[in-house]
Amino acid sequence: MRDLRYMLPLDSLSSAAAVPSPSILRNDILKPTSLGFMKDIEEEESIKQTEVSTIINDNLKILKTVSLPRAMEFEALSKCLEKGIKESIEKDALHDTAVKLVKYAQNFYEKMEVYFDAIFDFNEKLKERRQLDLFKTSKEYIMSDLPSSYIRTLALAFLTQCKYYDVFNYRIRRERLGLIGVRNNRPKFKGICEAHNRWVDYIHSSLDPMLDSRLRLIWYVDLHNCKTVKEAFKVKKLRKSNLDEEQFFGLVLDLQKQTEKVRATLIEMNRETFRVALDRKDPTVDLLVNVMEILG
Repeated sequence: MRDLRYMLPLDSLSSAAAVPSPSILRNDILKPTSLGFMKDIEEEESIKQTEVSTIINDNLKILKTVSLPRAMEFEALSKCLEKGIKESIEKDALHDTAVKLVKYAQNFYEKMEVYFDAIFDFNEKLKERRQLDLFKTSKEYIMSDLPSSYIRTLALAFLTQCKYYDVFNYRIRRERLGLIGVRNNRPKFKGICEAHNRWVDYIHSSLDPMLDSRLRLIWYVDLHNCKTVKEAFKVKKLRKSNLDEEQFFGLVLDLQKQTEKVRATLIEMNRETFRVALDRKDPTVDLLVNVMEILG
C-alpha cells in the first residue's frame, strides 16, 4: 500500500513562538505511512527523532537553492540553521500535540474519535501562527525600504495558507460523518481514507512549492542583510540596496505564481470556504489592511 498523508495538514510544526524572525523554517510533521489496522504504530520518541532529522534535511535542501552573500559560507550557515531547528522544536508548545496526532493517524481506525477531538483545535492554532508570521513580516517591512510588492506577495501567500486550513477542516468534517457511518465496514472505511489521501496529495502538490518559494524569498532578503552568520534568521532592518534586483524580483514573481496555483486549487476544492471576508477586528488583518491603505 502506498504512503498515506493521512489526516494531518502540512506545516504542522511552527517556530513562530520560539524564533523572532518570521517563518524561517519549514516544520513539516512526519506523515503517517499506512492505516493503523494494517501496521504497528511507532513510539512517540521514534516519531520525534525521525521528524527532527527530516525537518533538518528538508530545510537544508531549500537553503541550497538560495543565493548566499559571498562572505557567507554554507557550512557555517547550515550549522546555525540546524541548531535553530532543534531549539525551536524543543520550545514548540504544539510539538507534543503534533506527535500524538501522528500516532492517532497511524492507528486511525481505533483512534478516530480522539483524533477528531484534537485536530480542529490544532488547526486553528496553526492558523493563528500563520497570522502571527504575517504580523511579524508586516512589522519588519514597515521598518524597511523594500518595495510594496514584497509585503503584498508574502501577505497573499500567508493568507492563502490560512485558507488552506479552512478548506482542510471543511473537507475533513464532511469525511468524519461518512467515516462514522461506515465504522463497522472496513472496506468502505478504508475507501473514504484513500479518497482523503488523494485530495490531500492533490492540494500538497501545489502547496509545497508555494511554501518553499516563500521561504526562499524570506531567506534571500534576510541573509543578504546580514554581516555575519550570527545575524542570520534574526529581526533586522531590511534594505533593498543589499539585494540583487533581478534575483529579488525573480523570487517575488515565483512566489506570486506559486500562490496563484494554490488559490486555484483551493477554489476548486471548495469555493465557498475560500471566499475571504476581511475582519478589521482581527489585529493581524487590521495591520495588513492599514499597510495596504498606506501603500495606496
